[in-house]
Amino acid sequence: YIVDNSLHSLWHGEVKKGTTTRSGRQQITEVSLVKNTNTIRVVVAQVNQSGGPVTRLTQKTFECAIYDNNGYMNYDNTLLEDNLLTYKPYNVTSDVVSTRAFSSADEPAKQYNGIVSEMSVARLVESQKPELTIKNTATQEVLFQSSDLVKYFEEVDAEKYKDRNYSLQEYLDREDKYELVIFVDEKLALIKTVIQVNDWIIQLNDIEL
Repeated sequence: YIVDNSLHSLWHGEVKKGTTTRSGRQQITEVSLVKNTNTIRVVVAQVNQSGGPVTRLTQKTFECAIYDNNGYMNYDNTLLEDNLLTYKPYNVTSDVVSTRAFSSADEPAKQYNGIVSEMSVARLVESQKPELTIKNTATQEVLFQSSDLVKYFEEVDAEKYKDRNYSLQEYLDREDKYELVIFVDEKLALIKTVIQVNDWIIQLNDIEL
């Protein structure tokens, strides 16, 4: 099944023994909600490392997709057995990417041309392994592939929320927008040393590509 549209927001809430308050004839119970729909922005940014001629990056240069079987949820928000879903971009745009991924410690962020692909996906679960694949549209050669997209978000959870001790699943349930930036050089070849996830720069020698 192909999902190439922006999903309507889907929320899950469950009342077990919640605290209730009375106001006149009304009885009020607070329900904690989890948002089960997410937006993932996959950005391909071009960095001219050699200063030489540049093969132009366009909206049609690469195509990306996320694969996961996470579209069927139970009453308790666990996942039920489901068909494999192919999430494709519902929106592709050109943009300027500001990042310090290639800046030295005393340098400000630098700007690079990039292509942004926005995908709308269902609930991310730590036990799942959503796969991200980015291919060259003309040659169908795989530029970037991750067999477990959640592991990159786990790196951000470990750094960004280390003082709050969020579990990985709590982090995934609290966030609903993710951005993954990968970098290509002037010849559109993958720069394998670094990626950026939700503004956090991750050195790829510390994590399997």
